[in-house]
Amino acid sequence: MENIGLRVSNLPAADEATPGQICPLADTRHRGLWWKWVGAIALFTPRCSGLLIGTALLLSAPVAIAQIIPFPVPTAEPSPISPADGTPGSGAADPSTGSGDSSDSGDSGDSGDQTDEQALEEFPPSPLEPTAEPDPLLPQLIVDRPYSPLERLALRQALDDLQRQGEVLYQAKQTNAAFEIWYRELRLRRVLGVEEEVPALARLGQIAWQENRGDDVRIITERLQAIELEVQLDVLQPVNFELLFSIAQAYQSMRIYTSAVTLYTQLLAQVRSQQDIATEQIVLTALADLHIAWFNFTDAAIAYEDLLKLARAANEPVAELNYLQQLAYVYQKGDQPAQAIAIQQQLLERYQLDPLALSRITLLKIELGDNYRAIDRPDIAVASYQDAFTLAQSQQQYGFASESLYHLADLYTTLNRPLDAFTVYQLLLTVNQQSYDVIGNMNVYDQIGQIYRVTGQPDLAIAAFQQALQLAQQLSYGAKATYFAEQIRQVSQPPAEAQPPADGQPLPETPPQPEIQPLPEIRPLPEIQPSPEIQTPPEIRLLPEVQPSPDTNLDPDTQL
Repeated sequence: MENIGLRVSNLPAADEATPGQICPLADTRHRGLWWKWVGAIALFTPRCSGLLIGTALLLSAPVAIAQIIPFPVPTAEPSPISPADGTPGSGAADPSTGSGDSSDSGDSGDSGDQTDEQALEEFPPSPLEPTAEPDPLLPQLIVDRPYSPLERLALRQALDDLQRQGEVLYQAKQTNAAFEIWYRELRLRRVLGVEEEVPALARLGQIAWQENRGDDVRIITERLQAIELEVQLDVLQPVNFELLFSIAQAYQSMRIYTSAVTLYTQLLAQVRSQQDIATEQIVLTALADLHIAWFNFTDAAIAYEDLLKLARAANEPVAELNYLQQLAYVYQKGDQPAQAIAIQQQLLERYQLDPLALSRITLLKIELGDNYRAIDRPDIAVASYQDAFTLAQSQQQYGFASESLYHLADLYTTLNRPLDAFTVYQLLLTVNQQSYDVIGNMNVYDQIGQIYRVTGQPDLAIAAFQQALQLAQQLSYGAKATYFAEQIRQVSQPPAEAQPPADGQPLPETPPQPEIQPLPEIRPLPEIQPSPEIQTPPEIRLLPEVQPSPDTNLDPDTQL
């Protein structure tokens, strides 16, 4: 049977249409006869004249009538889904291959199934998209209308129950089952609005990141990006700052660094244009925390500099002190010693005015010494380490006292001043005895032995390594005991004799050896009892700027 269809179009001219195209309802060539016949009988049939005239108008008017035309010939490649029965690959066969048989249609059906399965495997449906069947938790509506407040409240309570069910499964290590329930919760949260959907997305996204579920993080991120784009493209409504800030926090919780920074920067520009100082502080703090979490200390310092300016403009000394501390930390971590020194000097002035902050000066002095050393000012660094040690001893902060001496001895070693380094290490032995730091003394004896070794005093070096070996054995520190035994063996070996030169070869010139001053022997230190009284800390004055000397040796006044 011919495959035909019916469509509506303007009736073509009679001499242009084919007999198979025109429905024989009327012949337009006889329209004039209709009018003559109607006018003749209208006088004799007045009751039917209205009906006849209306019929004549209908037949003579150039209106659209039914026209039967054939459907286009099917293409050579059948559609995967037939509109007749809905089975894959059941369309018409390719005319170029003949009428086709059952085997050909079966092959095409298999390929269609494989294509659909591959598409589903590569692009599975998002678990955040609504399902075809309505969820039983949704209110059943007879007419299309918004949910009432009571219906929304009941749905919200049901979703909270779903969230708790997922948490119970998650605590029971059934993570996949928990995510299925949470995805159902998120699908239904969308009904309540994006204001409730975004916090739930952030909560689940953070759990997905902690569980290293990359696909779930991607799905949730794409949904958040879609919501963000929808909010920003809605020009008819003012920008929803709270919603965008929640999305930025969600990015931050899932470690989507670039998206979070971009959105925070946009929000920062918005609040600055509105001169909203309080909100600007909130955005800057979030932005600084984000940069620190990603070890981007340079951008974090920029944010804290802006926060410091806002705190000073608002005359908030507590907030100003907090931002100074944060700035000192990020500059120190970001290898910016010059900027760190400027901030640490301001902190030092504040700590000296506060009796409760004296304990913070010790560590600050050590950090100042490190930064002065980094900018090639060892003279000021030595003074800073000495101040830190003096203050720590007066407050019985033996940990800080040891740390300051370690830094000072290392600086002397770097400056090739072994005698000064040896003196500091001797003092460090006393401090470690006060704090019962056996491991610290073991490492100090190691450093003393190395000093004796490089200065050509093997007997004293062996004595120091033996002291360190005894402490390592006392601590049952096998690796260190092996190390010190190896050091003793190497130092005890006599130097290898030089081979005589061959006949006729001149003797190699021996470079002049520098005169090595003997270092004092290591004597057993008396046991020092910690003093029960805390001495009053000495007054700490700001150090003047000292220009570095041309040689590596420091001024004698800075030596211990």
